[in-house]
Amino acid sequence: MIRAKPQNKVKKLTREQLDDIGVAIIELLQKYSKEEIFDYSNTKNYHGFGKTEAMEHILQRFLEKYHVNPDALDVPLVSLTSEYRGSVHVHPNSHAICFVLGEKEGFPNAKDAYAVVDPHWISVTEEESIGEAADQEKWFPIHSGDKVYNPTHVAHGFCARGSNQYFLLCVQSPKIDNPKHDDWIAAKII
Repeated sequence: MIRAKPQNKVKKLTREQLDDIGVAIIELLQKYSKEEIFDYSNTKNYHGFGKTEAMEHILQRFLEKYHVNPDALDVPLVSLTSEYRGSVHVHPNSHAICFVLGEKEGFPNAKDAYAVVDPHWISVTEEESIGEAADQEKWFPIHSGDKVYNPTHVAHGFCARGSNQYFLLCVQSPKIDNPKHDDWIAAKII
């Protein structure tokens, strides 16, 4: 009997694959309710913002398509409440594309929403990473329909300056929030 040689699964998806997954999930959100895509029973506070994981059957199709380990992909819905001042941080092992959601996907349109992405940073305490961890001119406005790429080992953050809540679909690889390792370093942009 000849046995097939075991294949190693991919541990990190490419930027293009992250983008393809995000576009596919956006299409699902435009056809189905968010409750059919995300498991709201596992929503949690993650470093100051809400994080809701995609349902397992949604993720499974991408794990199979791209032949990746479950720890290689995370697709949370991120909720930024009004007046969320932002938390600048770095993922030393992971990269992500964050899609700014809006009415087309069943969420409120993003208003007074901002992001920052900058390779020049220093490590700080989590308290020091909130709000003023980047000069005002470094933050740029984002709108529903935009996407923001957060490369590995580059400081980034999101904030809400108005009274509106907004939502992001973040496609991340490898998984950032892992029981064995939280791939998060609080940062200040210099």
